[in-house]
Amino acid sequence: MNVIIKGKDFPEDAEAETVQKFLEEKIGVKTKLNEIHHVGTRKEGKEIVRATVENMESKRLIMKNKKKLKGLEYYIDDDSTNAEQKIQKKLREIVKIEKNKEKRITIGYQKINIE
Repeated sequence: MNVIIKGKDFPEDAEAETVQKFLEEKIGVKTKLNEIHHVGTRKEGKEIVRATVENMESKRLIMKNKKKLKGLEYYIDDDSTNAEQKIQKKLREIVKIEKNKEKRITIGYQKINIE
């Protein structure tokens, strides 16, 4: 039950309390994190942190409320395998093409909704 959090303000030595406070302040989800692991830093200077969530209900709430980060320089994703990441990348490419056709599009876990 891991989530990946990307953002510029995460210090390399972030602890569980720091990430818990971030989740509570930014998306309104109060949860206990069992473990925090610093994955790396992206080219843009964004820190990548993998957080192990206490239970599936907390993860569901985090994933449901991550939309509150829209417009901020933070992103929350599922911790997925390489194969799943490749599928999601291809889906994002399709979405980019379809958005140019002025269609309403949403992307989900291994699926695209086009209206």
